[in-house]
Amino acid sequence: MSEHQRLDNPAWHAMTSTQSELSVVKDGAGMFAEDVSPIAAIETAGEMTPLTRLIPSGRVIGLLTHADSIAPVQSGWQEVMCIPVHQMICDTPGAVADNELGEYLDGSHEAMMLQLARLTEPGPFELRTWKMGAYYGVIDRGRLLAMAGERIRLPGWIEVSGVCSHPDARGKGYAGKLVARTMVGIHRQGCRAFLHVRVGSPSEASALGLYERLGFSFYQSMAVQMLIRL
Repeated sequence: MSEHQRLDNPAWHAMTSTQSELSVVKDGAGMFAEDVSPIAAIETAGEMTPLTRLIPSGRVIGLLTHADSIAPVQSGWQEVMCIPVHQMICDTPGAVADNELGEYLDGSHEAMMLQLARLTEPGPFELRTWKMGAYYGVIDRGRLLAMAGERIRLPGWIEVSGVCSHPDARGKGYAGKLVARTMVGIHRQGCRAFLHVRVGSPSEASALGLYERLGFSFYQSMAVQMLIRL
């Protein structure tokens, strides 16, 4: 399997390698710890039976999958929504200039990270999502104004995620500079960067423009299938 083919099912390849300590994997299905991420994965597209055995009743999960491989909803599950996303990649190290905007975020910042994520909804974000990789943020007078960081990490690739700015801080260029800093860190690890942009969101056009300026290009269409285990 080539490095690019792993992007068809990035969460599975992360859970079975680089991020195994943050997840539970059994018999072809995997899930991150509930307070880390709602993302789950299946080894074989469309094969939900292993996931049905793994996921406890009442838990909401997100399956990140290729747009052509969305799993049919089976008994024991209810689909909450299915979100189409653009998957973008940046193959070229050094596509952005280094900068030192922001500070490193860790467990001491988790409450303010979660608060900003709930306000701005950059995608699934839980209390300990910061443990998935390096996150950077702009803090002013005790308020987190913007952040960006690493989420899904698999061999050869690291996802840029959690990109958001407080409404009071928009238009200042914080998000772009924090993404650029995250990308530099990814490339220094010998990896390539990828990310996802929600199709049809109010910020879709501006996000695509920003990421293209930073060196990303469209790779393929994906979907996040949000499901609840009955």
